Amino acid sequence: MTFPGPLGAPTVTGNPDEPLAAFAAGLLEPLTNRRAGEQIAERLATAIALGQYYPGQRLPSERRLAELLQVSRSSVREALHVLVEAGQLEVRRGSNGGAFVTSASSPGAAAMIRRALLPGWARLSQLLDFRCTVEQQIGRLAAERATDEDREAIQRLAEEYLASSKEREHSQAADRALHEAIARAAHNRFWYDLSLQLRFQVNQGLGTEPFSADLRRRGEEQHPLLAAAVIGGHAERAGALAAQHFALNTEAIRQLLESVTRETAAPGDAGANLSKKGA
Repeated sequence: MTFPGPLGAPTVTGNPDEPLAAFAAGLLEPLTNRRAGEQIAERLATAIALGQYYPGQRLPSERRLAELLQVSRSSVREALHVLVEAGQLEVRRGSNGGAFVTSASSPGAAAMIRRALLPGWARLSQLLDFRCTVEQQIGRLAAERATDEDREAIQRLAEEYLASSKEREHSQAADRALHEAIARAAHNRFWYDLSLQLRFQVNQGLGTEPFSADLRRRGEEQHPLLAAAVIGGHAERAGALAAQHFALNTEAIRQLLESVTRETAAPGDAGANLSKKGA
């Protein structure tokens, strides 16, 4: 199913490769305070640490990254150079070339991640909370409004998630397909659009979700319960389960920030202890 985007925005299809330039600037901090290349490198280092990209994986092309982050290709190229110098990427030439992740971390990664997350943590924390609330409402509406076709699709995609490979790309694609089916079942293009917007805005503008073995395990536990609640028409349960499920990503980002802050903070640093309500 395709939903038309807001006025002046590209059509939103649910395709993870669909450019969302009109949305990317919404709640992400603008790349203006320092050199854009440095800030892009910090975002990419954060995405790698969260498992959004992993050793051996090829990053999106320079052109695609520039579209996602609304920056020039020269700024993206500068960012890739920073991460190559840090030992997290290597650039391969040829028809199958590109920028490949070589390491999940590097000696300077903690400082880069801290610079990416800590200054805007109070704002990001509110955004993550907002996303949980949005997905909670989408879960409720889906349970109330799902058609037989929607229910069949949700059941099939929940089963496909469990059967999918535990490798990041396969697991992430199956996860994304299930949640998009639930959002479509709400039968309101604005909730669907908002869900897609928030996926990009809370994930460094890149649209891929955090991934780890623990997140996969918890997804295997929670997805069948959420699907069953939507299919069964249990609106309050579906909403509560959706909010609980999306809180997993909030916790993953919080834990990463707490870890790098402890690693890099000087004694007495005000950012060393993050409260549950944000810095």
